[in-house]
Amino acid sequence: IVDAATGDAYAWLALGGLEGAPALPATSPSGGAARLTAAVELAARLGLRERAPEVAASVERPGDPELRAAAAKALMALDAPRAEVLQRRLLAEPAQPTALRERLGLMLAEANTVAGRAAGAAAFRTVPYRVQTQWATALTATRDGAETFLQAVEQGVASPRILQQAGARGRLQRASHARWSERLDRLTRGLAPADEARE
Repeated sequence: IVDAATGDAYAWLALGGLEGAPALPATSPSGGAARLTAAVELAARLGLRERAPEVAASVERPGDPELRAAAAKALMALDAPRAEVLQRRLLAEPAQPTALRERLGLMLAEANTVAGRAAGAAAFRTVPYRVQTQWATALTATRDGAETFLQAVEQGVASPRILQQAGARGRLQRASHARWSERLDRLTRGLAPADEARE
């Protein structure tokens, strides 16, 4: 669309009756990752399910972890089953950027499906303590997630020191988890007092 007016004023243009969904750029355009991020977020807001394959490609394509995470979130809105399968696969790959895996783990915890919780629990041992605490907070927001996290600690996959953090006991209690207090006390018995500033 070209405005051919040569006067010293702005021209206001309106478009209507357009057909077909806008195509997502195949590669990062001049605006870089931010522009492609905006494109996948727009596809999600508009519910352009036909663009799910292109959004999925943006998740898989090596590059900016923030862009890939935004694409993963957008894919959840467009095709949740496909998004979960892809997120679980990437989460299981330690070579993927930690920043991306951190976001994927949070998405799976919040989605709160059986397969997603299992994938998150299995990945605990391959991420830093800081990321473990983020995932634990998301998981313990629900009863099923709290059980997944407690089992991960019991199996030696997740750090028991997370249970010493402020708020951990309260989250487990709010999840109304069976025997949560007994299990928490057993898992933290013998640990040195928490030093949250150091953690």
